[in-house]
Amino acid sequence: MLTEERYAAILKRLNEKKAVSVLELTELLNSSESTIRRDLSALHRMGKLNKVHGGATSVDGVYQMTEDKTSVRHSLHVDEKNRIAQCAASLVHKNDFVFLDAGTTTERMIEYLTEKMLFM
Repeated sequence: MLTEERYAAILKRLNEKKAVSVLELTELLNSSESTIRRDLSALHRMGKLNKVHGGATSVDGVYQMTEDKTSVRHSLHVDEKNRIAQCAASLVHKNDFVFLDAGTTTERMIEYLTEKMLFM
């Protein structure tokens, strides 16, 4: 495949998906990782895409760079969070040491912990 053909295929894929990985492009274009990385670097220099670690993003893509507020995340995917929390809590046994980091799913785990001697 000619370089220009690969460029066109990469840009077409980016137009469809807004983000692509090097691995995805190697499989799609039947090319080596080195070739794809060189192509992405060249297209980045031309201003046709944004080269990022492991792939590329569209220059006109709109990406959310911030998370929703915790008050919003508390009400999202409630059933799934409860199932995950219940399953995770069931893996904690007497004398286990567990560190719970911040997170709305992690927070739900507390109500499912049955061990009475908890240190918080």
